[in-house]
Amino acid sequence: MKKRMILCFACFLLCSCTSTSTDNEDYEKKLYHADNEVCELTLYHTDLPQGIYYDGKIYWETSIENTSVKGEKIGVLQEVAKPNCFPVSNYTGTDTMEEYKGSELYKYRDTIYLKKGKDIHVLQYIETDARQEPIERYEGSQSADYAVPPHFFYNDMRYQTYQGEEIELPGCFQKAGTIKKNLFIAGENLTGNVPKDSILYAADFQNRFMILKNSEDEKYYLFENTSYR
Repeated sequence: MKKRMILCFACFLLCSCTSTSTDNEDYEKKLYHADNEVCELTLYHTDLPQGIYYDGKIYWETSIENTSVKGEKIGVLQEVAKPNCFPVSNYTGTDTMEEYKGSELYKYRDTIYLKKGKDIHVLQYIETDARQEPIERYEGSQSADYAVPPHFFYNDMRYQTYQGEEIELPGCFQKAGTIKKNLFIAGENLTGNVPKDSILYAADFQNRFMILKNSEDEKYYLFENTSYR
């Protein structure tokens, strides 16, 4: 009888531990999804560009000039995030959009229009590279004829160093890949003129910024998707 009780108790502990482990894994996945979770970048010399979170994505302001909106009204800009924090809840903008609170928002495909009086601002979520011309590929890491800023390719889009800032890695960024090849001018995924084996980190709710952990100095650096520039 005593052995049976001990066996049952051991099974209970084993099941409890297994359940807890699964729950913890699910919790970590939810945490990394970043919905309504604080996601802060340690920027010291610049601010995040203007952007608005809606339906799981951040739409970033462009230089496109429009005199009218397109699509259906989806609401108004309700609040802004804290400085250097990504907006992670619907109808929330970056902190630099404080003056636009209450402005109407319209959505058409991958574009959001913000209307404040007669002013129209166009924000987009970009999933294709804006380059119009093919990129020449150069083997090696040095050239006497060109000066190319640090960059890499990921998901068929080019990312270039953002102000050259060293930052801390926020918890909302997950490992997304490793640089496989060093090219002076990169034109294929997971290549760049950055050290080979450098680790890339991304956040699933936005694709304007990525973080690279340099394999040589072990420091983290912020990179920006050039399609948004």
